Amino acid sequence: MEPNPAESAQLIVTKYVTSSPPAVVDGLTRYLTEVLTWTREIALISRRDPVGTCERLLLESLEIGRIAAIATDETIVDIGSGAGFPGAVWAIVHPNARVLLIERRERKVAFLERLIRSIPLANVEVFGGEARVAARTEKHRRRYSLAATMAVGAPLELAGEIERLLIPGARFVSTIPRDSTPEGARGSFTLISAMSGEYGRYALYRFGVT
Repeated sequence: MEPNPAESAQLIVTKYVTSSPPAVVDGLTRYLTEVLTWTREIALISRRDPVGTCERLLLESLEIGRIAAIATDETIVDIGSGAGFPGAVWAIVHPNARVLLIERRERKVAFLERLIRSIPLANVEVFGGEARVAARTEKHRRRYSLAATMAVGAPLELAGEIERLLIPGARFVSTIPRDSTPEGARGSFTLISAMSGEYGRYALYRFGVT
């Protein structure tokens, strides 16, 4: 018998999110329940071990958020959001932040749009398409103070696509492979730090300030 998504989500959250307000615990539980439920239909995350993958992605999202030092009123763009990690997690943990989830794959866009209605997440918007297309729109140009992405090998390969989304001094944070040395600079992005955490390895860049 397959694990019940709601029960699995609750076990993950109660195991790792022990000192957060009830609204955050409830929001994260609802979110992981949606991910586990819909993975059966559209493979949002690995079908081999969806519960273990959900757990790992939640922990990475929380850890990368601590490294980025998210401010109360942060404006955040999550590029290639997929199932919503880390952007949806951050929107739940930081309800006063504004979060844009950018995803180009139609079925995952449909999931994200359903997600923000069902939890609900009033501080989240979904953009279906490429980051460079979002950056051309007046609504999203030069708006965001923090950009994030997960599961890319070389984060600065996105530099040209996302720079128009960011305000001067914005940060860009990404997971990187454990054995990698991230690129130090490209265009207007400069490496602030690269570090290994408990759950992953991360690179943090500054945009537009030398």
